[in-house]
Amino acid sequence: MTRVRSRLSVYALINVAIIAALVVMLYPLIWMLSASFKTGYEIFHSLSLLPQAPTLDNYISGWTALRLPFGVFFMNSVVLCAAAVLGNTISCTLAAFAFARLRFR
Repeated sequence: MTRVRSRLSVYALINVAIIAALVVMLYPLIWMLSASFKTGYEIFHSLSLLPQAPTLDNYISGWTALRLPFGVFFMNSVVLCAAAVLGNTISCTLAAFAFARLRFR
């Protein structure tokens, strides 16, 4: 019985450590998401994760702050990613065909 209890306590400690690591790793992402809905003043003067007056102004200024709209940069990324995926698909298909015809001894 003590062997089972010690095994359970080890598993409990492992789970607590995993949950603590999860909180440490996810907190910056949660903070960034929360800060994106806050005003500039509230980001630096409030410790709360929840915004007092949620706003979408940061997203609007992010899309329109530069000389060119953000959509141009976004489409550039989409085109580059599509070209990379297409090139990878073609090269992997050719390699798969070559491996399919190759006789292994």
